[in-house]
Amino acid sequence: MNLTERRVEVRGMRRAAIAVACVAMGVATCVSAAALRVEVSAPAGQDKTPTTLSVDASKMQNMIIYRKSPVYPVEAKANKDTLDGPVVLGVLLGTDGVPVKVFVKTSLRADYDQSALDAVREWRWKPFLLNGEPIQVKTTVTVNYTLAD
Repeated sequence: MNLTERRVEVRGMRRAAIAVACVAMGVATCVSAAALRVEVSAPAGQDKTPTTLSVDASKMQNMIIYRKSPVYPVEAKANKDTLDGPVVLGVLLGTDGVPVKVFVKTSLRADYDQSALDAVREWRWKPFLLNGEPIQVKTTVTVNYTLAD
């Protein structure tokens, strides 16, 4: 017996039954795929691009276009009550590179903190670009106070 030579002919009702079964399976597949469809979208009110970006101070250092030196506290010099050390400030920059908010993160002393705040509020940075568009930036600035003898 040779199986390759045997021909099976499908006629009449069998042919119709096979065609109906194939169509039914195709319809069932389409219906189940449509029922299981999952839509993925961003939650309402959430944009894909951030409105503010945190940038390391070392990267922002090269983007400063105007820097005013802080004034060493006059009363501290006069009273010989001076300190050497850093004041670390948190800075929120607007899209134009102008400080919007400046606050003390690490204090040295109130008079030194105020001097650093006053100076950094006048600093200017190049606008930070994300995908070619300016964006607000959160960064830090460290103001070091030393009194040369």
